[in-house]
Amino acid sequence: MNLNKIYMNKNFFIGIAAIFFLGACAGQSGFKKTASGFEYNLLKDDTEGRTVKMGDFLTLNMSFATMNDSSLFNTFSNKEPLNFKLQESLFNGAINEGLMMMSEGDSAQFLVPASKVYGDQLPEFLKADDKLKYTVSMMKVASATEQQKEMEASMAAQIGKDDEALKAYIKEKGYKAEKTENGLYYVVNKEGNGQFPKAGQKVKVHYTGTLLNGEEFDSSKDRDKEFEFPLGQGRVIKGWDEGIPKFSKGGSGILLIPSSLGYGTRGAGPKIPANAPLIFEIELIDFQ
Repeated sequence: MNLNKIYMNKNFFIGIAAIFFLGACAGQSGFKKTASGFEYNLLKDDTEGRTVKMGDFLTLNMSFATMNDSSLFNTFSNKEPLNFKLQESLFNGAINEGLMMMSEGDSAQFLVPASKVYGDQLPEFLKADDKLKYTVSMMKVASATEQQKEMEASMAAQIGKDDEALKAYIKEKGYKAEKTENGLYYVVNKEGNGQFPKAGQKVKVHYTGTLLNGEEFDSSKDRDKEFEFPLGQGRVIKGWDEGIPKFSKGGSGILLIPSSLGYGTRGAGPKIPANAPLIFEIELIDFQ
């Protein structure tokens, strides 16, 4: 039996195993560098998807963390994807190169120096040469024209939906409501003195606001303090700027406001959801 040969063969297999182990480690990292030094790893590459260009509107999930996986931001977990127009100024340009490598349907990771993300406003727990690990899943890519058309179609559909909901509410309550060209409904319950406020004048009102289900979200009466604002200056929702002039001094009634003239797709705080029509009981106390 040749012990030297067995020993050599053993070393040979150990060496082969080490090579495979190192290769596996390298494969796990998977990061490559562009000519500029940007580090990226395409986790999923959909060759049929539309490639991102500067100026496109992107819908994506994103997280970034320190290299020891301490999370700093994560939309995957809160299920609220980002939607934005890709511009040079976004993210301090730190990941723009990586985003423009991606297509709709792709997933990727980027390694970015913390100094490029935060500039001279580095958090205390980071050093300038530390890297942040971004994980991105590209859900949708749209041109500016496509985005505009989609928004217009979505708004038109929402306007129709709101109008049907308000008409049903008006019918249920038995109101005799008037409608403006912009889709606002109003009901005059009490006529005032015949003097109507105009844009630029400061008006003083009492109000109670509710959703269509009757849930109250705000009331000046609960605070026992009138609300004052300059009319027609954009200081309040559009439905108020358009609706308050329908009442004369001392008059009262109801404003039924579609979401397009309210808080739209944003909603407002925890009490007013997105795309919510609003009901306001209004009393015009005075104006100057």
